[in-house]
Amino acid sequence: MILRRLVLTLLLVQMAVSQDGGPGSIHGVVINEFSGQPYAEASVELLGIQRGRVLTRTVRTDAKGQFQFADVPPGSGYQIIVTGERLQPTAHGQRSWNEPWIPIRLEPGENRRDLEIPVQPFAAIRGRVVDSQGKGLFGARVVVLKAVYEPRRTLLESSTAVTNSRGDYQFLRIPAGVYYLRVSPQNSESATNVLLSAPSRVDRAPASTRSLVVKDPEGYPVTYFPSTIELESAKPVNLKAGGTADNTDIIVTKIRTGRARGMVTHNGKPVSVGQVLLQRDGTASDSNWTRVAEVEEGQFDLRGVIPGSYRVWARVGESDQRLWARTVTEIRAGEMSTVPVKLGSAPDISGRISVEGWTEATQPDLTKLSVFLLPDGLAPVDTTLDRLELNMPTRTASVAADGQFTFRGVGPWDYRVIVAPANPAVSLGRVYLKASRMGNSDVASEGLHVTPELQGSLDLTLALDSGGLDGRVTDAERGTEASRIVIVPDARNRSDRYLAVKASGSGRFQIQGIPPGKYKIFTWREVPSGAWFDPEFLRNYEDRAMAVEIQPGVSDFVELKWSP
Repeated sequence: MILRRLVLTLLLVQMAVSQDGGPGSIHGVVINEFSGQPYAEASVELLGIQRGRVLTRTVRTDAKGQFQFADVPPGSGYQIIVTGERLQPTAHGQRSWNEPWIPIRLEPGENRRDLEIPVQPFAAIRGRVVDSQGKGLFGARVVVLKAVYEPRRTLLESSTAVTNSRGDYQFLRIPAGVYYLRVSPQNSESATNVLLSAPSRVDRAPASTRSLVVKDPEGYPVTYFPSTIELESAKPVNLKAGGTADNTDIIVTKIRTGRARGMVTHNGKPVSVGQVLLQRDGTASDSNWTRVAEVEEGQFDLRGVIPGSYRVWARVGESDQRLWARTVTEIRAGEMSTVPVKLGSAPDISGRISVEGWTEATQPDLTKLSVFLLPDGLAPVDTTLDRLELNMPTRTASVAADGQFTFRGVGPWDYRVIVAPANPAVSLGRVYLKASRMGNSDVASEGLHVTPELQGSLDLTLALDSGGLDGRVTDAERGTEASRIVIVPDARNRSDRYLAVKASGSGRFQIQGIPPGKYKIFTWREVPSGAWFDPEFLRNYEDRAMAVEIQPGVSDFVELKWSP
């Protein structure tokens, strides 16, 4: 209905006054884009404006997917919309639902016979939710989640269903795309439901309410397909138009939670107030499993913690007076883990930039560069669950003429080190960050793990021997076509070496400043910006990527063939 109202509005604005002359006709065929076969029994609606009045006619396609509108008054701005019980509504000229439609012009007495409208049937997902014994779970809420990229994978809610007495669920009208599945089982106690789905609600509750959680609750946690509580381990369901995903059973395993308790001290003395954060290894800081406790008289107590390995962060005070801590702990089911937290000052991090292979008589002007510490934030997040947003800010340091730089009071966290021009409008050109080390640690590959005890110099080496790629993307059916070109290093942990460009309308592209090494080249007609940082997203396209090795100081030509 919304689509129809929108189209009618456009028609009222765009359609020209009817021309004089005899009527014509419009013939066409509706094709299932998924199978390439004619689509029978689809509803085809012709919309237009004639002498200030809405003209609308509806027919159904025959067994060959064909339709016909006879005695159509001549005019411009006609629109044809195809709908059906299991069809994504599609207007003439659209290749996807969000593309603009193409109006049809009919001359006096003209018989149009060249219309072909490809449609995308809705897909379906069917499965079961069972416990570890194979028994179906009744009343579990199953959610289809759509991924967007910012650039990390961020999940948004799309559709929901509730399991029946056998644990069965189904979704019958899902547009083609890549989705994730999450199930929230029912637990007998409401407090357990909260602790095993959105524990931050308990953490934010008054102390009197938190104290009601007096045991280590046991129950069914929020679980993602294929049977994991970790979003990072969730697998996507790739739905083709008109296809059905049947192999989507989800096993939910009952777990017993643990408890984390400890004393926060500075110079051997308990602190009065502060905050302690428990972040599960491998998850985003704003994951729904992240726990936060307020320090009261030096102590903190978190109950109902999902078992696993955690990074423990603590902070006390404000701005430059803030004290920090970072440690690790293991939470075990049904046990209390005692976590001593010793605070210290946020460390200063100093370092130096050098340029390898510089042969000019004058030294390079390093003052035009800046060094950035980017909080490592590529872990995916489910925004549909209640969670705490506790992200660290990006830190920036200017560079002196001799290459020296210093960050003051860096909060303990995990960072990626980036060197870029101080002016965002300027490019590094053929210069690239070759190495980043602190002592024996390869910061470029492992990241910078900051603790209050961190010591050493951050040594950054720039190099000038980058290579490049010139190329063209061709399509066997359409010739050249504009595409997104992304080169991804074989060392996938080097996110600073992912490079993306947009090909021209003729399919040509050029990428300079590529560090020497082995890469794969991916190309898409349409791709969400930043999706290529997601390993699960790339996994679907690995077999069509082109392997290439960039040699120092060499620009190669490549010809890529686009394939769906």
